Order: sequence, then structure tokens, then C-alpha cells
Amino acid sequence: MANTLTAFNPEYWSKRMQVIFFKEAVYRELASFEERAMLKDGDTVHRPYRSRLLVQTYTKGTAVSVQDVASTDEYLSVDTTKIAPFYVDDIDKIQNKWDSANKFADDAGRDLNNWVDGAFLAETASATSDIDDGDVGGTAGNAIVPTVTNVGKIFTATAKKLDKLNIKRQDRYAVITPTILQLLVDKYDGKDTSFGDEVARNGKIGRYGGFNLYLSNSTYYTAKWTPANDPTAADTVTINGVEFEFVASPATAGQVDVTGTTATTIDALVTLINAPGTTTATGIALSAADQKLLEGCVAVDGTTYLGLTFSGAGEIAVAASEAADPWTLETVHLMFGVKGAVDIVIQKEPGVEFKEVQDKLGKNVLPWVLYGKKTFTEGKDQIVDVKIDGSEL
Repeated sequence: MANTLTAFNPEYWSKRMQVIFFKEAVYRELASFEERAMLKDGDTVHRPYRSRLLVQTYTKGTAVSVQDVASTDEYLSVDTTKIAPFYVDDIDKIQNKWDSANKFADDAGRDLNNWVDGAFLAETASATSDIDDGDVGGTAGNAIVPTVTNVGKIFTATAKKLDKLNIKRQDRYAVITPTILQLLVDKYDGKDTSFGDEVARNGKIGRYGGFNLYLSNSTYYTAKWTPANDPTAADTVTINGVEFEFVASPATAGQVDVTGTTATTIDALVTLINAPGTTTATGIALSAADQKLLEGCVAVDGTTYLGLTFSGAGEIAVAASEAADPWTLETVHLMFGVKGAVDIVIQKEPGVEFKEVQDKLGKNVLPWVLYGKKTFTEGKDQIVDVKIDGSEL
């Protein structure tokens, strides 16, 4: 007969909470903050640009053709506020083993910082130049399937695009993903290189091909989903691990109404993706964990297809249960460029405010950030959109 003495077994609490692993933001190292001092108040800064002049041949005694000149206004607006609010009760503050408010506030600060980072890297879409498979020996118009063989060509082809636009060679950078870093390391057979073994707080890991390298999991991502017809019950699409199921009568989180036509079912899916915390007649709100996985994701209704843009996504996966309803154009957009090409103004750094709640023994904790971003015309020539095939990562 076995003794039952488990009631005598003590239980203990660790001295610390578990670690949360955050993405490392790179924008503070790479963006221009020159307008920040000017926008201590106000919400807009203007930076116009002028037309170029044509050089003519002058013939003695002949009137020249006087050119018209023009100016065009561009401006940066500080127009984005992000907040990550939560509530902490005074009783919990007294009785909890750890300082929960400070821990969650620290987490929120990192999350807000990473949100700005994703917005910065999404400016890749503003680049004048891009690099695709045709630039590295493959098929023009296709995204690059990166390999040990062609990874070096990505850097030389990008440098060529910048050189042809007369962009300076100083302070060039490349924001790369873990897959690209692995290929660079494999290219050197694991030998010691200039790639750092540890990622610094700003993401910098070394230098290659004339570019300072920054490792990021917040790169910009785009894709397209095109159903052949109205999905049938139990069909699914998946975005970054979040599954959406098409059903006749949505009842559980992530379910989307099969409406009867392709166009209206796409409408329903777009609505849920863009407001994942809201239940409607055609879709059921996602769990908080799944909403977190879709931060920065925006669906665009193309009537016969769904376009997806995803700021801060990095290397993600999308899938569909039906072969006839494929995802295509799955692209990770790497930002290569020159420091300062993209302007950011942060009027309110990620920080925390505590607000008393009138009828509760506690406080609302309000971490928030106020910022604006802009790639001016002069900056567009200084960045290159390197298109990597996301379906192969």
C-alpha cells in the first residue's frame, strides 16, 4: 500500500517572473530625427522641394530659352497615437509578490517602441527602387528566393541601384531577417566574420558588402489571397498562426460568415482582420493572444481578392486549406538604404501615466506614444525595397 504524503510537500514561488522576449527596434539608429526640435509644439513640419534645371548649349548672340521653375510642398504630420492601457487595483499592489504595474508598464513601453519600429520599416513601400529575382540572376517580377548562392548578389545589386542614383556610400544599412543572416553565415561556412554573436539593443550585428547590418523581426510584409469562389463551411485561412474559419453561423472566436457570394465573404473577413477585437454579425472577435499576433495587419478589400499589408511582421506564414484559394505574392520587404532617409518625429516618447479611477481602489495605467513619420522625396531615392519570397522562408 502506497503512502499519501503529498500534503507535506511545500510549494515555492520563484524570485522572478518569466522573461518575455521582445523584438529589437532598429529605427532609432536609422531614422532622421532632425525635425523633432522644431515640433516641440504644433503637429506639422513642411519641407518643400524644387524642380531640376536643364543645362543648355549657349550660342553667342542668341537668346536663351528661359526655363520655368517650380516648387512642391511636402510635410510630415505628427498624427499617430498608440496606447496600451491597463488597470491595477491597490489591493493587488499590496498583496502581489511583484510590482505588477511596473512590469506591465515596462512591457508596454517595449511594445510601443516596436510599433513605431514596424511603422518605420513599412516605409520600405515608399522606395524609388526595388530589387527582385531578376536583379540576382532569376526571373524579373518575382520575389527573390534567397540562397547561399544569390545572397551576396542581393547586396551588390542594391548597391548598384543606389550608386546609379548618386546616393552616397557612407552610412548605408541593410535591415535583414534571420533567414538572410543564416545564409550569410553559411556562405562563409561558419567561419569568423564581422557578424556579431550578440544583437545590440539597436539590432546592429556587423557589416557586409558596404552595408551595416541590422537584424530585425519587424520587417514589412505583403500578400494576396484569391478565393476561386465563395468558401465552403470549414474552409480556413491562416495569417501568422491565427486561423479564420468560414462557417454558416459564426459562434466562436475567429469564425467568419459564409455569406453566399465571394465578394461579401471577403468583406466579412476583411472586417474581422481590421477590427479583430470586435464581434459583428459576420465575424466573431479573436482572443487577446490572437489579436496580439495581428498587430500591424491591415486587410484591403479587392472584391475578388484580399490584399494584406503587415507592418512589423517579419518572416511570417500565411496558408489556406483549399488549394483553389491560394495565397500569392507573399513578400518580405527588406529595407536597404542610407541613415536618415526616413524622418520620424516622436512628440511623446513611450511613457506611462497613472490616472485615478473615481469609484475603484486603483489606477488606470496608460502607456502611450505620439509620433509621425514621412519619407520625403529626397529620402525615397535613398532606400531600396528588397523583395524576398515569403513563401520560401
